[in-house]
Amino acid sequence: MNKIFNYFEELSNQKWTGLIEVKASEGIAFIHLKSGRFLFAHRPIDRSLERLEKIEGIELPPFAAVSAKTSWPEFVDVCLKINPAQTKRLIRYLDVDRFEIFFRIFFWSNLELTPKAQDSVIDETNQNNLFAPIKMEKLLNEVKARELEWPKIQDRLGSSRRIFVSTSKSPHKSTPLPDVIDQVLDEIPGQEAITIEEEMNQKIIDLCNGKNTVEDLIRNSYQGEFLVLRQILNLWDQGSIAPIDTRTKSLESPVTAFGVIQDLTKAVALGALVLICLSLIRRTPLIPIVNSVPQELHQALELHRVEHGRYPQDLQQLQQSKSFFVLEGQRYLYQPKGPNRYELKSREIR
Repeated sequence: MNKIFNYFEELSNQKWTGLIEVKASEGIAFIHLKSGRFLFAHRPIDRSLERLEKIEGIELPPFAAVSAKTSWPEFVDVCLKINPAQTKRLIRYLDVDRFEIFFRIFFWSNLELTPKAQDSVIDETNQNNLFAPIKMEKLLNEVKARELEWPKIQDRLGSSRRIFVSTSKSPHKSTPLPDVIDQVLDEIPGQEAITIEEEMNQKIIDLCNGKNTVEDLIRNSYQGEFLVLRQILNLWDQGSIAPIDTRTKSLESPVTAFGVIQDLTKAVALGALVLICLSLIRRTPLIPIVNSVPQELHQALELHRVEHGRYPQDLQQLQQSKSFFVLEGQRYLYQPKGPNRYELKSREIR
């Protein structure tokens, strides 16, 4: 991360203007700077359409109208024109997304940065200030803050297979994102205080149905992974959602005399079963133990494919892509067989 951090810091000091094409194992992105300041970042047009498709009520332009030759400002203009009733929501999403893409590349692996110096032809006053220049120093400070916050989020949420359930408690009406994004929006002249945090909160609450995992919440949200996970923690702290494991404990029935008798009966039966199994084990010769592949590893691979368009090259790349799945010392044989297929099996441990 230090290398790419210093790279953008140097471009800022040089007051560089142009486009930086970013290629990594996780995907492709484009960063536009003007006089060392950040203008905007975006994905390829086809990937952007996939993200917009997740926003309810947003009409998508036909792909023929936004071909690969369409510039990003032209793409934004088309989207805004066909969604006049959703302009505020769309502007808020696009403004947040341009920062999220920039922050995300600092956590990508195998980066290739290709700078292309060119004069900026973007009118920063158009497009509802979606291209207003931002000081690079402000964004790089946010990158440092996220680098410290990310492991704390992982530690708190634990497994990507964790399941949350909504409670009867409503979230606060306004939970601003505690980062540089809202600060930047407040500083841009003419930018209204457009927020979609309440909508995002409700989306997460609706998905917390006791069945969807954390991976499902990320996959079904149009916001970036970092923002979704941070919002999950916010709703958890407010008591609007709760992990299904802790909720189950709080809903357990009170202890009764009849329940104690039942538990004792089950314990005796279980003890007898254990003794029988131990006697059988002593008579059985030792054989190699084949560990099955846990379902969460398959789910982590699927999440990587959804996020980046293909399966990882190896399991180390899966770990580097900030998947919550932890290998826990297990050993697996993994081999991608193309963009939509892979082979995965456990090694024999003797």
